[in-house]
Amino acid sequence: PRIEHAALRDILNDIREEVGVMAGENEKLIESVDELKDEVERLEEIEDGLKVLTEQQGGNVNSLVQLTKEDKKTMNALKNILKQRVLQNIINLLFESDSSGDFHLVGEEIDRFILGISLMDDIDFNETEFRRLVEGKGGAIDGILDIIKALMADETKSASSPCISVNEKSFRSRESRS
Repeated sequence: PRIEHAALRDILNDIREEVGVMAGENEKLIESVDELKDEVERLEEIEDGLKVLTEQQGGNVNSLVQLTKEDKKTMNALKNILKQRVLQNIINLLFESDSSGDFHLVGEEIDRFILGISLMDDIDFNETEFRRLVEGKGGAIDGILDIIKALMADETKSASSPCISVNEKSFRSRESRS
């Protein structure tokens, strides 16, 4: 029986030792679970913050898109105003260049008109092609007005009037300076 008691005591001590080890492991697991709970709470706070940020950024992106659309409309309106101003200046110059008052530009009148256009800001101008078109119309003011109408109708890139166009780059550079 003593051997059995000694063996049982050894077994009991081994069990107690194992219980102690398991209790230590259980404490570690409880600490890990607590740390994981804290981590989950921290991640939930981050998630909430990201949701708020995403909602705000979504609003900011929508605002930016709206502002960009409005800016594009404004720029188009300003370009149209620039185009109208340039065309008005060309028409005024056309009638000022007709010093004889016969509604035909000839010789020095054509030279003066072309020089005036070449000195205008906001215009891309091909003098040689424009002179050819003006002379092709016999210098008649109504023919020259047809060329100008093509510009007004935004046909400046077509074969009928490739020689005059509103230079939007100069408009943009002027806008960026102001």
